[in-house]
Amino acid sequence: TLERGDFAAYQRLLDAFRQQMSGWQAISLRGPDGRLLLHSGLAPAASETVADPESFQRAVQDRRAVIGNLTKRGGHWGVVLRAPVTIAGQLRYVLTAVLTPQAFADVVIAQKLPADWVLSVFDAHGARVARSRDHQRYLGAPGAPELVQLMRSPAPKGLGLTHSLEGEQIMTAYVRLPDSGWSTAAGLPTAHFFTATQRSLALYGGGMLASLLVALLLAGAAARGIERPITELCNAAAQIGRGETPAIPPTPIEELAGLGAALQQAGAAQRDAQGGRDAAL
Repeated sequence: TLERGDFAAYQRLLDAFRQQMSGWQAISLRGPDGRLLLHSGLAPAASETVADPESFQRAVQDRRAVIGNLTKRGGHWGVVLRAPVTIAGQLRYVLTAVLTPQAFADVVIAQKLPADWVLSVFDAHGARVARSRDHQRYLGAPGAPELVQLMRSPAPKGLGLTHSLEGEQIMTAYVRLPDSGWSTAAGLPTAHFFTATQRSLALYGGGMLASLLVALLLAGAAARGIERPITELCNAAAQIGRGETPAIPPTPIEELAGLGAALQQAGAAQRDAQGGRDAAL
């Protein structure tokens, strides 16, 4: 339709499409110079000038779809999505859709987080686009001071202790999208976090302690199993020293059994040598 330059047909297409898209305030078509060509939705007067010109320029220069930042036009908050339109390899138009912040809040609410959790979405300038609690009340506002400080890190993701806007201490994790600069931050009350951590540590520590006790018991049993035959072999060696024939007890330990056999041979050899000496005398 745009290749034919049939703007009337395209206008009808925009009107029909916008009515089917819940959460879309407006759709507009502009030239690369920003001139408004077609518009569907909010009063055209509110769209004569380009909202969020930064995102418009990025769409023109990079020739790729971009998401803008939260802006307020004509008393309405909105987020622009822009897509460049090329025809025969030439950039001819920029198509823009304006979404309501509620569209993002609906996605957040659909996650069905526990009531004491808090999840927020921020644009690249740090303005709050959606929040799982009191979405309308904090729309457009920055995050809590500690969260803002945490998200100033250049790292694309991070974790730290902060306080929610309601004053609760929470463990907060954030993730920043590299292309758009948008971020999400999720907070879990520290009471739940540390309870879960302590429970995990208790299970882990209890398991380690039980394993250690079992190991000590096994080591004690093994030590007793080795100590008895060694003591008896020591007694056997003393008997040989006195010229007696030792009685070597049986043992399942192969090395100690070999030592006992050697002592028996030594006792027999000593007895034979003693008999030879006696005969010689």
